[in-house]
Amino acid sequence: MAKRTPPKKATAPPGRQPKPLTAEQVQKHLARLPGWQAVGGNQELVGRYRLPDLAATIMAVATTLVAVDTWSQRARVEVFGREVVVRLSTPAIGAVTLTDVRLAGRLSDRPVGLAGFEWDR
Repeated sequence: MAKRTPPKKATAPPGRQPKPLTAEQVQKHLARLPGWQAVGGNQELVGRYRLPDLAATIMAVATTLVAVDTWSQRARVEVFGREVVVRLSTPAIGAVTLTDVRLAGRLSDRPVGLAGFEWDR
């Protein structure tokens, strides 16, 4: 019987690492990302949203984590009662990349796909 090896996680080939966006580039992208803001210029994107009740909050967190995992990204998701805070960046380079911006956009389009969603402005 042949020994099975687990599949390797996809990583960028050497020299093809994602490039950090400049603070100016991040600001341009934020114009199309309601509810998101940059922290540290280009270090992190932060999105905050509120949900109507605990059940919706739990679903929002689960849905957000599934989206993050699907994109093979890393995120910090914090829950404060009915408020959910999502922090996106690419730790390998210590900054926001285009992939982080695209994921934030996906979450902004229909952040959690739930009724009662409100951005915390």
